[in-house]
Amino acid sequence: MPDAAGPQSALWHERDLARIAGRLHDRIGPALCAAGLQLSLIERSLAAAPGSEAAEAVAGLREALAESAEEVRTLNYVCDPALVRRLGLKAAIAYLSRMVRLDPGEMGDLGVRKDPAAAAAFLVLRRALLYWSECSPEAEFALIWSPRAVRIAASAPVPDEVAELAVEAGGRVSGGGLIVRLKIGWEKGGSRK
Repeated sequence: MPDAAGPQSALWHERDLARIAGRLHDRIGPALCAAGLQLSLIERSLAAAPGSEAAEAVAGLREALAESAEEVRTLNYVCDPALVRRLGLKAAIAYLSRMVRLDPGEMGDLGVRKDPAAAAAFLVLRRALLYWSECSPEAEFALIWSPRAVRIAASAPVPDEVAELAVEAGGRVSGGGLIVRLKIGWEKGGSRK
């Protein structure tokens, strides 16, 4: 069994997330789609008058299914360790902003990056923002991008665990506890990927 605090723990964590993303994509998503199709068949067979209780019940079920499918899609993408590599940093941040009150800011050229440094930055952002928003549910966040870094500005103080994560990732906490600075690496020779 791998040591939960050892160097392999991050690898095991990412593998767990990949399995979760796969199940969401391969099983739960299709099951929700099938439920929607079944609901359409029920709706046709009922031929309920508009405004009736049956029509309202079907509309409520359809809305619940649509919300559930969207939530599963978001979780699927946010859990996928290969998200940045597949879709780029901007798309990954967009999916994260569906789960957290987040203004992604203007990313410029960083948005198209799919390299390991961009994936590592997203991993830290995902962990930090999901935990931070869990600790402070009303908190709002904004990302401030520069060519080599991203800062998180927040309406709530940085939890100790998030500060530790930022330091472990080579960043720092400043600005009265409201800004976390994370470096986004560059490839050797100064060129971005």
